[in-house]
Parts: sequence; C-alpha cells; structure tokens
Amino acid sequence: MSRPTHDPTRVPTRQRILAAAAQAFGDDGFDRATLAAIGRRAGISRPSLLHHFESKEALYRQVVERAFRELTTALLTPRGGDVAQRVVALGLAFEEHLREHPEHARIVVRELISEGPGQAILTEQVAPLLARVTALVEVELGPRIRADVPVRAALLQVASSLVLQAATPVRDALWGAPPQTEALIRSLLLPDEEN
Repeated sequence: MSRPTHDPTRVPTRQRILAAAAQAFGDDGFDRATLAAIGRRAGISRPSLLHHFESKEALYRQVVERAFRELTTALLTPRGGDVAQRVVALGLAFEEHLREHPEHARIVVRELISEGPGQAILTEQVAPLLARVTALVEVELGPRIRADVPVRAALLQVASSLVLQAATPVRDALWGAPPQTEALIRSLLLPDEEN
C-alpha cells in the first residue's frame, strides 16, 4: 500500500488537534469535552489523537500553553508612537487577540470559576505574563502613571473586561458597540493631561 501524498495546503495534524481542542474546551469546558469529539472536529480518530497527545490533560495543557504563548507574542511585540499610544496599543492588541480567539477567553472564564486542572495551568501562565505586562507599562509610563492607581489592578480591570466581552455572545448588548477599550485604558492608567 502506498503512503498518501503530502498536501502542503493541509494544516498539520497536531495543529488541527490543538485548534479543535481549544474550541471544544472553550465550548464545553474540560470535564465535558471528550477526546472522541475533539478527534471528530480535527478529522481524526480518538486513537490517532492519543498518538499525538498522551491524555486529555496533556492536550489541555498544550492548548492553554499555546494560547498564552500566542498572547505573549501579541502583547510584547514592540509598538511605535508616543508613550500613551504604545500603552493603548497594548490593550488593543489584547482585544484583537481575543476577538480572533474567543475560545481562549471562554477557557479562561471557565477555569476561573471551576476547580479543574486548568486553574493551576492558568496561574502558571497568567501570573508571569501579567508581571511582564505590568513591568512593561510601568517602564513605558514611568513617573507619568497616575499616582492613585495600582498598575497591576488597572491592567486586570481592562483584561477582565476584555475576556468577558470576548467570551459572551451578548457583548454588544452589555458593553455597547463599539468597545470602549481605549477610553477605559486612558481613564485608568494615563494622567488627566494625556486623556
């Protein structure tokens, strides 16, 4: 029997599995998502999926780690403009990432309120990323940061709002359209003379 010909336009199996798993975990949560359903979404059988990932837990860990690698890249990419524009662009990059990957937002929301394996994974991923972004904003703004606002808490306010917006299908009904991300960032982080 001959081997199937390689199709350079076909997404590699591992990437298809990770994308299908992100959708399943985002839609159904860790407990309800099944390897069989993830395999069907990826166009492979459950045994084939297990050839690539040894368990559902290992697959979940890879999905979350991949999501935060992509997010880290999106957030920490250098940006041009003045200081205020760079800080606003940071928040807008987060918003764009979540708009492109709403399943990541749904995974985060589910894990924040459940007691599954994801809480430890999210803590491992979120805390260092938040520390890096906080340091970046503190360096960017320096003495221009509003004295009455803790930067980490302000960033969490913006991030929490954006995660919830991306996770819900009723975003516009609750937050209005278009999103007010830039106004929120400016009001929380930038001194009055820069708003």
